[in-house]
Amino acid sequence: YTAAILLIHSLFSDSTITFNDVHRDWLRGGKVGEKEQIENAIGRLGSAFIVLGFYSVFKATQKLIPASQASRVDAGSDTKGDTGSLASKRAYFIWIGLSIEAILICLLEFSYSDVFRNNIYRFKVLFQLCQMLLDIVTSHIMGDRLLAAPLLVSIQMAELFVTIGARNFVEFTMSFLVEVSLIIVQRLFLYPLIKIVFTLWPRWKILATDAFGGKNTTRQEKQEREIRWKKANEDIELRSEGIEPLLDSLSIYSVEKAAGVLLPYMCFLLMLLYNETEMAMSY
Repeated sequence: YTAAILLIHSLFSDSTITFNDVHRDWLRGGKVGEKEQIENAIGRLGSAFIVLGFYSVFKATQKLIPASQASRVDAGSDTKGDTGSLASKRAYFIWIGLSIEAILICLLEFSYSDVFRNNIYRFKVLFQLCQMLLDIVTSHIMGDRLLAAPLLVSIQMAELFVTIGARNFVEFTMSFLVEVSLIIVQRLFLYPLIKIVFTLWPRWKILATDAFGGKNTTRQEKQEREIRWKKANEDIELRSEGIEPLLDSLSIYSVEKAAGVLLPYMCFLLMLLYNETEMAMSY
């Protein structure tokens, strides 16, 4: 991917490749001005990156949702049904990814403003809470923590990146310390609390139904209630014991570490495309 970006940047930096003498409007004639040549080169470079981005997303979706996964879900169905399920799962993943990308673009645009710069600590706390909400919602929508992991990494990278919006180096360092403190609070208190709530929710739901529901129940309804109560307790025991809690903690840790490893690479790309993206200079 890095090689493709460098190749595109080098090719489109050449005036013979970008067709600087050709107007971007086909109806216009005459000589192309110097300012228009720069705008044309940046626009065509951006278009090439957009094409590369969509191609990368499509190939990544094929790797994350292979054909064998859809076959396991729709075991016993015909080939046409498998193909339709596979296409729908991939399209759903891409749609969720583009929706999150739109949210992150709004976040980056807001981080350029003076309101964010003057209240960076408050917004860091708010963004951290919103990140937890997006984490829970995305994992629930995708139904698989592994599928949600790339999306969660992008959210974490954007949250770390907006720290550049600080007014000076002192606030930049302090906001990073605030970020680390919030991560500690998340790990020790918030995520375990959310895990407990989600684990015990089926039991609480049955108790609430018994407390506020009708008292006059038939014998068959009581038997069904006992079956549901027994099944809920078994699920709670399975979630509380074994390797699942360890896997949940490991998934949270891996997402944060992957974002931290990829963030310097993202900053390198912004340095390489400093004038083209105008993101770094906006801060």
